[in-house]
Amino acid sequence: APVKNGACTACHNPHASDEPKLLVRQTKDLCGACHADKTKYAYVHGPAATGDCTACHNPHESGKKALLVKDSPDLCFICHVDMQSEMKKKVVHPAILGGCTSCHNPHGSSFKKFLSAEGKDLCFQCHPQISEKISTAKLVHAPLSTDKACASCHSPHASENEKLILKVGK
Repeated sequence: APVKNGACTACHNPHASDEPKLLVRQTKDLCGACHADKTKYAYVHGPAATGDCTACHNPHESGKKALLVKDSPDLCFICHVDMQSEMKKKVVHPAILGGCTSCHNPHGSSFKKFLSAEGKDLCFQCHPQISEKISTAKLVHAPLSTDKACASCHSPHASENEKLILKVGK
């Protein structure tokens, strides 16, 4: 909004500053003046934790939602390069098509790995039919009661095996 309204001095001091790019204060504080604090989580993503908002967001303009510098997952691949090869596997989880934020909060979370829900609850958001089966079953597959839950047997991202099974055979 400041750029759109020609209010450059809302963020930049045109004469002098102790901050890079003549910013009126540190990036984290500057962005935080208008945007909610993105660090009030048990687990905070690196760029949000350090206040490096411009690692993911262009403060001036972007054709992308939320002024992102790239769309997900390409934005995430800038740092998470290991995931690029993961996405080239035979079977890719359909949730990935919605971008990494389908399951992960890019700023932080109450749950490990910045997940938007914990364990099987995350999976059941898109797979309610499995949740229904489990809630009415007399016996429940033991791995579902572990911390890894569905990820004990299924890859959350991609696999060489149908149904995102981690390993087949031995």
